[in-house]
Amino acid sequence: MLKSLRVWEMERENRRPFFLYEEPFIDKAGYFEGLCKRLGDDYELLRKQAAQDGVELSPFTPQDPQRVAGMPPLERAVVHVERAGALLGERLDGVLLGLLPRQVRDAAAWRQSVAALARAPWSTRVLLSFFDPPGGPLESVLGAEGARFSVNRDELFDYLRQLATNKSAGPAGPPPPVPTEAQREEYERRTGQKLMSPDEGRALRTVLMDAAQHMSRGRHAEAAEAYRSARHICQAHGMLLEEATILVALAGLALAVRAPDQALECYRRAVAIGREKESFQLVAQAWLGTGAVFMMQKEYVRAAQAYEAAGDAARTAGVPTLRIEALRLAGTCHVLRGARDDAVPVWQKAVAEGAALDPQIRRMTTFREVAGELAAWLERNGLLPQAEHVRSLIEETAKGG
Repeated sequence: MLKSLRVWEMERENRRPFFLYEEPFIDKAGYFEGLCKRLGDDYELLRKQAAQDGVELSPFTPQDPQRVAGMPPLERAVVHVERAGALLGERLDGVLLGLLPRQVRDAAAWRQSVAALARAPWSTRVLLSFFDPPGGPLESVLGAEGARFSVNRDELFDYLRQLATNKSAGPAGPPPPVPTEAQREEYERRTGQKLMSPDEGRALRTVLMDAAQHMSRGRHAEAAEAYRSARHICQAHGMLLEEATILVALAGLALAVRAPDQALECYRRAVAIGREKESFQLVAQAWLGTGAVFMMQKEYVRAAQAYEAAGDAARTAGVPTLRIEALRLAGTCHVLRGARDDAVPVWQKAVAEGAALDPQIRRMTTFREVAGELAAWLERNGLLPQAEHVRSLIEETAKGG
C-alpha cells in the first residue's frame, strides 16, 4: 500500500506532496506530538530538495507561534498541516496527509482522534487520508468509503517467485560474476559455510517461497515439508543462521498444529545455533517463542524463566526495546501464578532499562505498562518516593522528553 501511494505521488499529474505518518498510535498526546515534529522535519527536507531544483519554498514557521505552542497536540497538528498546505499551495495544490499507524494500541482514543480530525474545518489545500483495514477501528467513524487495495495472492507469489528465481518475463539481466577458486576458498574459510552456486541459491529461494505460499493458505503440512527441505539445503552448506531462522518458522508451524514439544525442540536448537554464532537477537527471539509455548501450557514459572533468558540475550544483543518487552512478559507470568512480589525485581530491571533510553524511543516500547505496574506496587507498599520517581518517568515518556 505504501509503495502504491509513493508511486501515485510521483505521477506527473499529482500536485500535492504526500506526508505519510506510520508511527504506532500508543496514546493521543504522544502520537500528535510526534506528528507535529515529523511535519516540520519532512517539510524542511522537501524545501531543501526543491531548492536544489531551483524552486524556493517559504520556511516552515507557524503563524503566532506562541499561541500555537500552547495548544493541545491534536489541535497543534491541525495548524501544522494547514500551514504546510498553505505554504505548498503557493506553488502547488497543497498537501496530502496520510495517517497510517503500524499499530493502534488504544482503539477508542484513535477513533475519537480521527473523528475530531474529520470534523476540523480543513481548507482546500489539505487532503486527509487514514489507513483503515477491513474490520479496523474506523468503520464507525468514516464509513465504508475510500480506496481499497486488493492483492491477488496467487499472482503476488508468482511475481515474487519470478524475482526469487531470476525468471521474470522481462529481458534477461547480466549473469552474476563467477567467483574464482581462490575467492571461493576465502569465503568458505571466513564464513565456515559453502558458497552456493546460482542454481542452489535459486532452489533455496524457490522452496522458501513455496513455504510462504503454503503458510498464507493455511496448508501447514505442506509448509512444514517445504521448510524442512530448505533446512536440509542450509545444513548441506553449513548455513547455520539461516537454518536457525527456518527452525523458528517450523516452531510456529508446530504450534499451529498443536505440537508444542516439537516447537520447543525447534526453539532449543535455534537458541543453540544463535549462541554458537553469537547472534543474540536470534537467541532472544527463540527464547521469546519458548516462553510463549510455556505460557500457553500455563507453566508460568518456566515461561518466566524463558522470558528472562530472552531479556538477557536482548541485553547482550544491545536491543533494549526487546529486553523491556521480555521482562514485562516475565513479570506477567509471575502475576498469573499469583506471585506478584516475584514480578517486582523483573519490573525494576525493565524500568531501569527504559529509564536509560531517550524518551522518544522509550515511548515506542511497553515501558509505560511495566512502569505503571511497578508504580502501583510501590504505592501499595508505602514506597511513595520511589513510586513518584517511576510516575515521573511515565509522564516524561508520554511527553517525549
